[in-house]
Amino acid sequence: MTLFPKIPPARQQLMEEQKKQKRMERKLKKESRKGEADRFGGIFKRTLCRMNHHHRSGEESEFCDEMLQPRVWAKEIEILRTEKQMRLSRGNYLYIADWECRDLKTGEIFYVEFKGKEMERWATTVRMWKAYGPGKLYIWKKNKNGFFLYKTLIPETGGE
Repeated sequence: MTLFPKIPPARQQLMEEQKKQKRMERKLKKESRKGEADRFGGIFKRTLCRMNHHHRSGEESEFCDEMLQPRVWAKEIEILRTEKQMRLSRGNYLYIADWECRDLKTGEIFYVEFKGKEMERWATTVRMWKAYGPGKLYIWKKNKNGFFLYKTLIPETGGE
């Protein structure tokens, strides 16, 4: 006597076909998301820098390698966290800074953002940071000559 009744061959074949179809749907869905922006404007594919940080883009990883790591090795800064999530304002505006760092000479905590393509949400983020940001935000960009400091946002609250 078996615990489970025997499945008829026609039903078993139907179940196998359904499994194959679900596998194909998952594969197609995964392929269709390649290169597509997620809800924060990043690309689904993650990259690693030489310090084994996960980054949302290859340019962020390159920025970490070329601009932040030499300062870490020179003992000027310490990277506390990558992709630091924070709420700006009482309205719970979610913002994710690319890096949270500490200046080892002054002890000041600051944030670094590498900006590739500016999305619609970015203008609101800049206004919210100026009003409610926890500290300085250094915004970097890249052009054909390399990386450059585009803007520094200092909150009206003095970063406290």
